Amino acid sequence: MRNRNLDRRSQYLKDFVEGMYELQRNTPYVFKSINGLDKLTDFDSKRGQRLREAVIKLTCISEDIGLKIKTLLEMYRKAAWDDVYQRYVLPDIMRYFRLIVYVFDARAVQMGNGMWSPDQSQFPIYCYELAPCEFIIDSRDTMELTQDYTAIKMNEPVISIRVHNVRTYSANRLFQRVKFVGDIMTAGQNWDQQDVKAVN
Repeated sequence: MRNRNLDRRSQYLKDFVEGMYELQRNTPYVFKSINGLDKLTDFDSKRGQRLREAVIKLTCISEDIGLKIKTLLEMYRKAAWDDVYQRYVLPDIMRYFRLIVYVFDARAVQMGNGMWSPDQSQFPIYCYELAPCEFIIDSRDTMELTQDYTAIKMNEPVISIRVHNVRTYSANRLFQRVKFVGDIMTAGQNWDQQDVKAVN
């Protein structure tokens, strides 16, 4: 982008990427819930698994006075979208990314004998490898503005992501079906071989 004299847009994009990585590393608790995973596994034997307008939504906790999520999304909009000509200026190769979602139970479950559950790695783990994905530029802003600061209701920002393709993996040591050695991606890709070789 700098080669096209889009230095400001390039800086917006750089700040956005760094900000998203910082959220994942330091404050992952801001991501409250995820919706739309059911659309990723829709299957029709006549046409195979083909995603049609699959969108997942990450709902974040209510923002504080810093408005970090809103600021990051605004940075991406300014980097990718041209408000004058109403079109994308960021090439699609720079808009697409890969997202991996792990779904597992992180609770400590009490067993029938009064003991607590074993290591959480024994429990079923499901993995969605989403690629390519792209952020959806959403113009909604539901935050209520008022001079009475005691009556301000902060909204829960939502990050919408369009998914174009998905690969699914799973591991379940309790069921003794897949030998999980810490790399669920490798275990999933060798599913047939792992099925033949029973664990102990």
